[in-house]
Amino acid sequence: MEYHRIEIFLLDMYTEENPHHKIISFKLEKNDYLEHLLYSASKTSSVQQKRRRNKIILPIIYLGIGIFGIIQGNLFMVISMIIMASLWLYFFPSWEKKQYIKQFNQYLDTNLKDELDKEITLDFSPKEIIQIEKNQKFHITYDQLRGWYETGTAVYIGLLDGYTIIIPKNNEKEIEDVKSIVFNNELNIPIQETLDLNWKWE
Repeated sequence: MEYHRIEIFLLDMYTEENPHHKIISFKLEKNDYLEHLLYSASKTSSVQQKRRRNKIILPIIYLGIGIFGIIQGNLFMVISMIIMASLWLYFFPSWEKKQYIKQFNQYLDTNLKDELDKEITLDFSPKEIIQIEKNQKFHITYDQLRGWYETGTAVYIGLLDGYTIIIPKNNEKEIEDVKSIVFNNELNIPIQETLDLNWKWE
């Protein structure tokens, strides 16, 4: 731990002398990971298709039964099916949202025990990103980046190997400095940018 603090102190000194570097440190809370999972789910086509399918399949069945009721001249059946289809369409989205949150929370409770409350330091330079955590250092070059995804509360830097760097937006000025370095990297590698500043889990 002492080695980690000394290294961060030296990095800070270097950054003050070099404006093309930016070092940020933060801790990720459970909600940061939860929002990332929800955001990823909302942008995954298979999840989108599943949610649309789950929303309409029962109303279609209800309406089909309602049509059968019309053929049979059963007005009570028709009205009942219309009411049930309407209630499903009204209440299902809210229920489904809570189910995803519940399932993701259960996943995080099981798999995130060692990830909370650890300090993460990111050193951004025109050449690479260095991630430091638990006395381990990871070098990430810009050709490994899949894209920059920004919401109103966080930045997600996606890597080609599927890993995502999560950065909470605690300081807007820091984010702007980091973004400037990433998008002006010395290799001139274009970074895909996705801005979802008004995104919320729906």
